[in-house]
This record gives sequence, C-alpha cells and structure tokens, in this order.
Amino acid sequence: MGNVTPVEFPQNGEDHHSTLTSIQNLVSIYMHLGQWEKVEDLGVQLVGKFGRVLGHLHPNTLTSRITVAWIYHQQGRLKEAEDLANNVIPQMNKVLGPDHPYSVNCFVNLAHTYKSQNRLHSAIRTMTNATALVSRRLGGEHPSTISSKKTLLEWKGQTRRYFI
Repeated sequence: MGNVTPVEFPQNGEDHHSTLTSIQNLVSIYMHLGQWEKVEDLGVQLVGKFGRVLGHLHPNTLTSRITVAWIYHQQGRLKEAEDLANNVIPQMNKVLGPDHPYSVNCFVNLAHTYKSQNRLHSAIRTMTNATALVSRRLGGEHPSTISSKKTLLEWKGQTRRYFI
C-alpha cells in the first residue's frame, strides 16, 4: 500500500466534526498499516481536538485516548499504555457504563497490555471481567464473547504450564 497523506479541509476548519471524523478515519488506516509513529502524532492531536471541541469526558475524546493507549501498547510503551488505560477506564465507565462495548474494549486492551508485560494473573483477571461484561451485554454466542472466552482459555492454559 502507498503512503497516506492528510487532507486539508479549509472550508470546514480543523475543529469541524467532519474534519475530526476524517482524522479519526486516517488514524484507523495508519493503525491498520502499522505506521505507529504517524498514528501516534495524529492520535494525540485528535485527543486534544476532541477534548477542546467536545469536552474531556465526551465518548469520542475517551475513545481517542484509549486508541492512543493501544498505540503505545503496539509501540512497546507498555507502562504508558497501562497508565493511560487505567486513567480512562473509570471515566468511560462513568460516562457510558461498564458494560458498554467501548468500556469493555478498554478492559480487553488493558488485559492484553498486562499480558504483554508478562503479568499473566492481572491479564486473566481483567479478561475474565471483560468476558463477563461482554457476555452479559451481547450474549454467549456473540463473536466478541467467543473471542474473549477463547483468549481467556489460552491464557489460563499458559498459567497451568508455568505451574506444572
């Protein structure tokens, strides 16, 4: 795939919701391409813009902050990813509720961050909570529930191997 370059929106302005949505889409593209340095800059900018335009507790702002935490995770900046996720999760729970898909996604991302830090017990505990929430919200047969359960079983299997 070729390089993706930002598009300017002089008609709408840099803080217009269409511009912010376009930047959000560009962040998704860069993430898909694995261009973590480019996506970090855009992601941090987006957090600032959403915070200024919509407020720091708006779901778009909170979701952008979780995206930046995942970017940090992908860059190997696991402590920063953990700290940011732990900061956003209570706010996300307050604004959207703990069983909202965005909130559950925060827990899942945090569980993966713990796993990457070799903190398997914390990862399992966090993924167990996320799996219970997603199962309650979406049902036991939903693909997200099945995926979470599969991940949880794999991690629990790794724990058994360490202690046998």
